[in-house]
Amino acid sequence: MTRAPAAVLAAGIAACGGGAPDTGGDAPPRLLWVGAHPDDEVYAAPLIADLCLDEGYACTLAVVTRGESGSCGLPDGCEPD
Repeated sequence: MTRAPAAVLAAGIAACGGGAPDTGGDAPPRLLWVGAHPDDEVYAAPLIADLCLDEGYACTLAVVTRGESGSCGLPDGCEPD
């Protein structure tokens, strides 16, 4: 059985117990979210927004893709990669 990415992310956040962890210093806790497709962050953002906005996490969202299955929307083209 496969699960939707949003469901997997929600389960992972719930498993963390919620709230900011004790970092032992002044640095805020950090959260790195990595997606494999453009617009994946649209699914993750509502689920991690409270951590990033209300709980004080330093959040980074990264989308890593080559875009080989999409079309280029740039007026000057997308070559070279």
